[in-house]
Amino acid sequence: MKIWIKVFTGILLGALLGYFLPGSKATVETAAFISSLVIRIGRYVVFPLVFFALIVGTYELKREKRLFRVYGRTLLYLVLSTALLTVVGVLSVLLFSPERIPIIIESEIAFQITGFKESLFQVFPTNMLEVLTASGQVLLPLIFLAFILGINLDFEIRITNPVVQILD
Repeated sequence: MKIWIKVFTGILLGALLGYFLPGSKATVETAAFISSLVIRIGRYVVFPLVFFALIVGTYELKREKRLFRVYGRTLLYLVLSTALLTVVGVLSVLLFSPERIPIIIESEIAFQITGFKESLFQVFPTNMLEVLTASGQVLLPLIFLAFILGINLDFEIRITNPVVQILD
């Protein structure tokens, strides 16, 4: 089945369920439970897939001597798209002036932005295996570890070839 058919079916099914299911507390709790469970199951697929694919992909790109060209372009596209989307966001706020946000006082836990040092400590934990056993809320430490492992699998082909075959 083609992917667009799967996506369209999911959208249609979600819209029908949202329209026909009652808005009771039990329905909301059940939907929250199911969505949380599906996200957790998805992490079983996404995290190992990203980890092993990045290790093998980085290793193969370095072996073909295309690593820095590909990652350089990726970084360039990331910076350009960030700049473009920043300009689009600023222009949309200037052109379509949003209404003032009403001040509502609620007792809620304040969202705290982590500082630069805390972010670096999160990417580089004290133990390398902590990246694999942490809560899994952030992919960046996992991506960085996979990148480092992929680069370092190129030093002695005879020794690292079994590891690459297992990872692939």
